[in-house]
Amino acid sequence: VNFERPGFKEMMDEIRAGRVDCVIVKDLSRFGRNYIESGRYIEKIFPMLGIMVICVMEGYDNKDSIDSEVISLENIMNTYYVKDLRKKVEASITNRLKHGKVVSRITPFGYICDDLKEGWKVDPQAAKTVRLIFREAVAGKKTGEIAKLLNEKGAETPGNHKGIGKNADPVIQETRVWTSTMVRSILKNEQYTGVRISRKNRKNKLGKVVATSPEEQFRTENDHEALVSVKNFKLAQMVDRKST
Repeated sequence: VNFERPGFKEMMDEIRAGRVDCVIVKDLSRFGRNYIESGRYIEKIFPMLGIMVICVMEGYDNKDSIDSEVISLENIMNTYYVKDLRKKVEASITNRLKHGKVVSRITPFGYICDDLKEGWKVDPQAAKTVRLIFREAVAGKKTGEIAKLLNEKGAETPGNHKGIGKNADPVIQETRVWTSTMVRSILKNEQYTGVRISRKNRKNKLGKVVATSPEEQFRTENDHEALVSVKNFKLAQMVDRKST
């Protein structure tokens, strides 16, 4: 869809190196679905580099004098096709979230999700560490003290926990040493009480990931086994504020 694709970048490197003089695509939608960028490459960049462009399905050859408005229209249609498809996908995901369905295998440290239909399951080894963190926090330990304790015990961090890999919570840094920031991140995660909170982040118009408001999020109560009671979770928040 965009022009940051590895294959496209590799092709452009070959073109700039003078090893390519013709680009052939099945149709314009395979070249790119952003009509502004597609038009810039086809009508500006490639001609400037002396590159012939052939679009088989549209019968387009930039060496022939054809109406460029036809190509522009094709590019616009491709762009709106992607936008329409994105809206439909987002609507489908939103509908699933409204009905409490799991739509991602990414889980907080302490849980795993091997099957979307089965939802989140407790990861015994990681859950043991999470329970220890809350237990120490409720007992009055500061986040820095808890991190020190975990390091002394050799407790695995979310980043190096065996099997956490691609399904790790991206909010927690992948590091081999526990820090107060990592401990605080776990203490503040309400999902350890058994509630699943979806769509905690979204992309704004500039493509930047931003946090969503509670009104934009989807809460599914009693979704999975809790690792801490609601009472102790609230107590941990009080202790955490005192340690900052």
